[in-house]
Amino acid sequence: MKYKKNRKPRDIKFNTTALPDIVFMLLFFFMVVTVMKDNNTERAVELPYTQYADYIKAQDDYISVVMEHTKGGDINYYVENKRHNNLNSVDNHLSKLRTDHIAEPDISVKIKVDKHTSMKHVNEVKRLLQNNSFFKVKYLIRNKHV
Repeated sequence: MKYKKNRKPRDIKFNTTALPDIVFMLLFFFMVVTVMKDNNTERAVELPYTQYADYIKAQDDYISVVMEHTKGGDINYYVENKRHNNLNSVDNHLSKLRTDHIAEPDISVKIKVDKHTSMKHVNEVKRLLQNNSFFKVKYLIRNKHV
């Protein structure tokens, strides 16, 4: 048998025209047969318990700000149970409170907002709090009754 020494190797070419179709069919197949993980696993959680919760709550010193939406579309602001009709008077009251609590720089402010009050008004009050160096802000919510 004679072998041809001058024979050039042939280039093997693959036809990849149908390759995107096959890839998308595989992708579609795995999308259909994949089962999503159910995240509704309920576990019993043991919450921490303290018998001194009322004492801790009584020791918590804070400034209260309440925002109430009236039927006329206005916003009533209550800072430490004192009613204000505009943001200028709220700002003046907050600056007075800052001078009163200058020894307590980390005093917190608790904001309670009516559900009909827009976030625009809440952001304005937050800006006033920042301008008066009140940086610890907590939001009060109503517990959902089951």
